[in-house]
Amino acid sequence: MKTKTTKNSLGVIGVILGMIALGVALVHSWVGPIGPKPSLEEVVAQKAEQLRDSVAAILNGEDPKVSRPVSVDRAVTIATVIAGFLAIVFAVVSFIRREDKRVCGSAALLGGAALVVQYLLFSPH
Repeated sequence: MKTKTTKNSLGVIGVILGMIALGVALVHSWVGPIGPKPSLEEVVAQKAEQLRDSVAAILNGEDPKVSRPVSVDRAVTIATVIAGFLAIVFAVVSFIRREDKRVCGSAALLGGAALVVQYLLFSPH
């Protein structure tokens, strides 16, 4: 008796992305902030300098340039969110292509869990 085999390629890609995203989110939460934490004086001085530059630009009729430094922690957070979202996208496309529902569900669950962990632990409250 022959069994029907389907290719679960997109679902498997989603599962892999979801596992990576969830793993990175969990490790990042346990390791804590990776980059150096600036002191309060450094943060206040940096904000004062940005405010001064913004006011000077507005008074000169220019657009104030707001730069946000990219830290290692922010890059890890962005990469985790992107990987989790892509896992969900691959799960949906896999479901539409009628791939195995267990694979689709696993990809969606892993991607969603990564997004939830990242949101709960690292969102600004």
